[in-house]
Amino acid sequence: MSFIKSIYTKILVFVSIIIPLTASAQSTDELKAMWIYNIAYGVDWPNEDTIQTFTIGVFSSSKAYEAILDLSKSRTIKGKPVKVIRFRNYNEIGNTNIIYVTKSENPFLDIVYERVKGKPILIFADRSTRPQFTVINFLPMDKGKKKFSITTKTAKRQNLVISKMVLKLGGSEDDLRELYNETERKLKIEHDKLNAQKKEIREKEKMLDEQEGKISKQRKNILEKQGIIASKDKEVSEKNKRLDSMSFEVLKQREKLMHNLAVLENQEKKLSKQHSEFKKQNIEMLIAAKKLKLKQDSIKEIDRKLGLSNETIQDKQGIIYMFIGVFILVFFLILVILNVIVKKQKINKKLNTQNIAINKQKEEIIAQSKQVALINSELEKLSIVASKTDNAVTIMDAAGNFEWVNAGFTRLYGYTLQLLINEKDQNILNASTNPEITKIIKSSISEKETKNYESKNITRNNDELWVQTTITPILDDENNVIKLISIDSNISSLKKAEREIREQHKMIIDQARELEKQNKELEMLSLVASETDNAILMTDSKGNFTWVNDAYVRMFGHNLEELTTKISKNIMGPKTDPHIKKLILNCIENKETVDYEFKTSAKNGNVIWVRTTLTPILNGNGKIKNLIAIDTDITKLKIAEFEILQKSEELLAQREELKIQNHKIEFQNKHIKSSIVYAKNIQQAILPLKSEIDSFLDSFIIFKPKDVVSGDFYWFAHLPEKDGYTEKIFLAAVDCTGHGVPGAFMSMIGSRLLNEIVMEQKIVSPKDILEALDVKVKKALKQENSDNNDGMDLCLLRLEKENERGTITAKFSGAKRPLYYYKADEKELMILPSDRRSIGGTQVKRTKISFSNQSFEVTKGDIVWLTTDGIIDQNNQNRKRMGTPKLISVLTDIATKPLEEQKQIILNQLNQHQEGEDQRDDITLIGLKCSNKWKS
Repeated sequence: MSFIKSIYTKILVFVSIIIPLTASAQSTDELKAMWIYNIAYGVDWPNEDTIQTFTIGVFSSSKAYEAILDLSKSRTIKGKPVKVIRFRNYNEIGNTNIIYVTKSENPFLDIVYERVKGKPILIFADRSTRPQFTVINFLPMDKGKKKFSITTKTAKRQNLVISKMVLKLGGSEDDLRELYNETERKLKIEHDKLNAQKKEIREKEKMLDEQEGKISKQRKNILEKQGIIASKDKEVSEKNKRLDSMSFEVLKQREKLMHNLAVLENQEKKLSKQHSEFKKQNIEMLIAAKKLKLKQDSIKEIDRKLGLSNETIQDKQGIIYMFIGVFILVFFLILVILNVIVKKQKINKKLNTQNIAINKQKEEIIAQSKQVALINSELEKLSIVASKTDNAVTIMDAAGNFEWVNAGFTRLYGYTLQLLINEKDQNILNASTNPEITKIIKSSISEKETKNYESKNITRNNDELWVQTTITPILDDENNVIKLISIDSNISSLKKAEREIREQHKMIIDQARELEKQNKELEMLSLVASETDNAILMTDSKGNFTWVNDAYVRMFGHNLEELTTKISKNIMGPKTDPHIKKLILNCIENKETVDYEFKTSAKNGNVIWVRTTLTPILNGNGKIKNLIAIDTDITKLKIAEFEILQKSEELLAQREELKIQNHKIEFQNKHIKSSIVYAKNIQQAILPLKSEIDSFLDSFIIFKPKDVVSGDFYWFAHLPEKDGYTEKIFLAAVDCTGHGVPGAFMSMIGSRLLNEIVMEQKIVSPKDILEALDVKVKKALKQENSDNNDGMDLCLLRLEKENERGTITAKFSGAKRPLYYYKADEKELMILPSDRRSIGGTQVKRTKISFSNQSFEVTKGDIVWLTTDGIIDQNNQNRKRMGTPKLISVLTDIATKPLEEQKQIILNQLNQHQEGEDQRDDITLIGLKCSNKWKS
């Protein structure tokens, strides 16, 4: 954007030269239209980025408007389209980007300025004698080279920035002097920057040497740290693998142990059952043995008795018989005993088989016990590893709920299992700080693979640490995940080392970029030295010339060889001014930059003024290595200074004259304002008092003049019952041509003529009153013999009290203003149209329209509204009128409300519609409500 503006300002200079040559071929308005477009390119608006279309308002010459409008079809402003509008009255002036006040409207320039004061609006005026109210004021095109003047103070008040090129074309001597001073300041700043950059380059060269040493040292440290990190990474990885293997083996052995314990419990149950059966069989054998012993005792008793009975035969026979019986009994007993022995042998055989099985089970139990002892030993070792390791180990179920944490977890994070569940969460998905934890867990379970991730955690002591986590799923025999084991390793030191490496790497890159930037700066400085318009000379430490740039040859006409052979080899030549020699010596002694000016002649004989900035260049030891002199051609500035000095007295005289004129204008304005305020008091005096109207009907009045005095007025008259006439009251809302002072004069004429017609001539028909008023206005303004076309629009209402019927009848006649009437019993708003004819004026129509009467009856509760067109013509910020439909809608909504509330609602609706936009016309609206006041 700045490049485009620079190009266009150069085009503007070209146009400023071409326009006077083509003035004969173009009209003055076309030339000024071109200037408006050209100058706009050299102005910056504060809200320029938000402007979609530039708006130019023209007040009020039609030729100037047409010229600017024609250009808008083919021209843009800063690449944006242009919209042109015309203001025929200063009251129509709204927000635009540019406003052009033509010469015929210069008397209103101060009013225009007050309306747009402080807004970002570029004000153009044509040959105004009051440039303080403008930003750009066109000067006579046929006098002098300067085509316009600029008031920079007004531009600042309007928040506009005028480019230097435009200031050069139309700025005042003060503006030119300020431009010169600003150029000098910028030049000095550039010289200071150049010196600072040279000094900075020397310092950076030294820093680069130091940094190269640091960088090589840092590279060595980085390589060492990378080796340490690699070994630590390998060590951590091996530990993690070993822990993973051990954890898996622990779980596997634990599951196997649990299975063996279950088998052992079942075997113990079977053995216990077998012992019970064996115990039962032993009891049965003991009972059988007791029975056998009793039988043996019985046999012995029988033997004893047989020995006693040998004495007799009978006894012997008896004994034989008894012996036979005993034999049979013994045989039976032997059979029983044999049977018992066989059974006992079978039982013993079964017991032996059971004992062999029990012994085998004991051997298996002993082997399992040894295996359990071995597993317990392994578990004890794993427990020692889990409790003594610095890694945090966590066991979870398949859903991620914590079941166990090792001592390393507590040492690392400060949480026991219970504290972890209470203060964090029982599930890793909610307790983890890693945002991807849900995805990681699901992936590990679904893929049944170990997953690794890193996260930054907060310990219970609020310490931050970086952790690398290895999470492993544990599977059952059916390949389902039954447990999750996570092992956390503290990698904070690794992260710190990585961060240090990244910072060092970034520092190296920044240093490389800085070197590249410095190289570019050196290239740019070299380019500046070769392409700048300033002449640059370089000397050695003694002041002998060693180099000059191309601009020196262009400025003075001779090269280095001609300079050293024909003029001087040293900067302090024989013709050097003593004062300048003193400054040069001061530069060398104090090693400080000095500035001086001198007048000299170029090779072609032209006299030029030169401003020199002499700067010492120091080596690493602080001694002067070179001197650099930068010469600027200030001949034009010197000429401008001379012209400024010549015109200073003239400007002072003009300033004094302006002060006197301003004082006169202020004095005149004060008197004019006093007169207008007095006119307002007079106008207020002719308006009827509200109390007069309220003695007959309830009423409200909205009366808002656009200016101090108004072109609207309202009129009231009362004719009592007399000489056969019934009692009547008259009320009118009148809109005179114009507003302000001209409208106020018309309002006084209208009020006086209405009083004369009704109160003196006793004309009581509304249509006849309007006809008589039309004749009298034309006569009073002598419109038959002049071009005066002023007049008025009004609505006139007459209310008449009929004693016989006890009712009030109304008659209405309107001159381009309707009457709004609300019938309370019918709840309907009616509009009584007016006649399309104004009061006064010289317009002649083929068919003359006569005023007419419209009659209706008024009862209690009915409301009548009389209004001028000010309220419906009021526009908003989008230039949209409030309009008759909106007014009718508001009146319909408020018809049943109290009058004072109606008044407030109408004012609120008006304010909402205006949206802060200025009032464009006088506003009058009167509301009347029929009550019992008059009847009584």
